[in-house]
Amino acid sequence: MTSHIGQERALLVSLDDALSDPQRVRAMASVACFAVDSPFYPGVRAPLPQGVAAEVERLSWPVLAEHFGCRRGLNIKNASFALTVTAPAQLRPPQRIPHYDGTSDSQFAALIHLGFDDLGGTGFFRHRSTGYESIGPERELSYFAALRSDLERFGRPKPSYIDESTAIYERIAVSSARFNRMILYRGNMLHSAMLRLPEGLSACPATGRLTITCFIDAD
Repeated sequence: MTSHIGQERALLVSLDDALSDPQRVRAMASVACFAVDSPFYPGVRAPLPQGVAAEVERLSWPVLAEHFGCRRGLNIKNASFALTVTAPAQLRPPQRIPHYDGTSDSQFAALIHLGFDDLGGTGFFRHRSTGYESIGPERELSYFAALRSDLERFGRPKPSYIDESTAIYERIAVSSARFNRMILYRGNMLHSAMLRLPEGLSACPATGRLTITCFIDAD
């Protein structure tokens, strides 16, 4: 399923029943070694087994070629299992607002939901004062300058996950979580995990908001 988001009409592709054996992949996650690996991600991650990463690559390339016009191939990096575990009160200020993964149109994000329950999908946002829904290299400086002004005017966001529109950001779309659903989108889109609290903060792969997350370079 494809959809175009917001005023910029950015493309989001969803693929249901993506992995051939998601139960086996969940079993791999249950014995993986999760750890904090980033000051920005509000949770823990574990390296994705090579065979699973290869399957994500096989799933991703036809989508990137058909819908995003990629022709020369892809490179998957930072492929991991991920669990969102940080309590709202412990979120650092950058974790309370939408983020983007990079400014290049050639960088993509692939996410696969592996939780049986809907513990939260992915939200996409527009920055109100600039109108930006994605941050390319030509927008980065003006975006952060405007964001600083916004924070001076409205104050720091409260210690919570952003799950709806605020004075600074307008939520423009939500991709719902569904077991074994894969979504692909350009990483420069402003986005955030949508958390169902408190259930979504379990550190147990069997019950928490377990996902596969991959960053992909493709052109």
